[in-house]
Amino acid sequence: MSKTDQRPTYEALERRLADLKKENATLHRTQRRLAQVGSFAASVIDQVADGLCVWHEMDRYPYVWVSVWNEKMVEITGYTKQDVNRDGWYQTIFCDADVVVRAKGRMDRIWNGEDLASEEWEVTRKDGSKRLIDISMSLIEGEGDVPYVLACIHDVSESKEAIRRARDYLEGQVRERTAELNNRQKQLETANRRLYRENAKRRRLSEKLVDLIESERDEICMSLHENMAQSMAILGIQLDYIQGRLGKGSDDLVHMIEKAKVLVGTVIDDMKRLSQGIGSDVLTHLGLVPALRSLMQQLDAEKGGKIRKELSVSAEVENRLNLRKRLALFRIAQEALTNIKKHAEATRVRLDLVGGEHDIRLMIEDDGSGFDPEAVKTVSHGLLIMEERSEQCGGELIVESDERRGTSVMAKIPVDGDETEPFVSTSYISKMVTKGR
Repeated sequence: MSKTDQRPTYEALERRLADLKKENATLHRTQRRLAQVGSFAASVIDQVADGLCVWHEMDRYPYVWVSVWNEKMVEITGYTKQDVNRDGWYQTIFCDADVVVRAKGRMDRIWNGEDLASEEWEVTRKDGSKRLIDISMSLIEGEGDVPYVLACIHDVSESKEAIRRARDYLEGQVRERTAELNNRQKQLETANRRLYRENAKRRRLSEKLVDLIESERDEICMSLHENMAQSMAILGIQLDYIQGRLGKGSDDLVHMIEKAKVLVGTVIDDMKRLSQGIGSDVLTHLGLVPALRSLMQQLDAEKGGKIRKELSVSAEVENRLNLRKRLALFRIAQEALTNIKKHAEATRVRLDLVGGEHDIRLMIEDDGSGFDPEAVKTVSHGLLIMEERSEQCGGELIVESDERRGTSVMAKIPVDGDETEPFVSTSYISKMVTKGR
């Protein structure tokens, strides 16, 4: 073969060699890139906050081969990948016999395609200490037909310990608070029993006080009627007798005796009015409704007809109240009307007595000068006595007062058979408005 015939062959070899050099350079660049990608991937895996590992099973010792084991896994377990591959997966972190059985059973389920989602396991570190991990595992495709397991592991020991400490602290706080509350409950029960006894004592004293007031009223009325009134009547008779025995020339004495007789009559009338105001004869003999009408008539008479009075009473309520309750309503009305006469300078007074399903209501309103009920109670006992009478009957007293619109007094007394606890809180609504506003 001539040199001319060999030239194309050399040229072809030279071109082939050049192509091979290019392919080799491309291969080196690809290898470098793959190395960079692998280094980047390894760096990323090592920087992951949780532990990541990948392994597959073998038919010989150590039976589980780990291909990926990031730095977090080393931190959690204390073992390196080489340690685990040398000493065995079940001989290192899952070394306890009962844990090994459980772990192998769980692995069988993984190989059968059942993913493990967030289960807590106890593992043994290289230094022998125990750690609690939260592990999730699933199958991934590996090289050839070999299945790999990807595991994500999070160390929850500290968080669980923190939760346990917090739980223990809270349980301790709950125990202390419960003991404190139980102690306070006992103190409250003791205080309630003492208050109950004091309230019962107060109720008895209050009843005795009101009974004493009524008894004193009766005695005063009897004394006025049987003693003083009779004595004044006898005095009048004696004055008549003396006047009849005087002869002519005694005009001055006769005139003085006439004046004394007039004075005796005035005193007798005053004693009758006083007796009627103190006593409850009208209530006893005629009933509550006539007694209230009498109080309103006396109010009008004493003011010379200048007060416009309005009266609305229901006679049927009497049959629903016992004598004590009727007396209480009568005395409350009497005290309220007395206060109006003395202080209110009212031009209109209205009294209502109405019956409800469970209570009887006495309401007295006027358009006079209002007052502050709480302030009045500190200097006058009238409102306090009205309160006591209402509470003794299981009812309540409500007083509303306005300086420009007058005063409203309402006593609510339960009908017989509907009595509530005797110490119902009495509400006062004071709406004091400055004059001229």
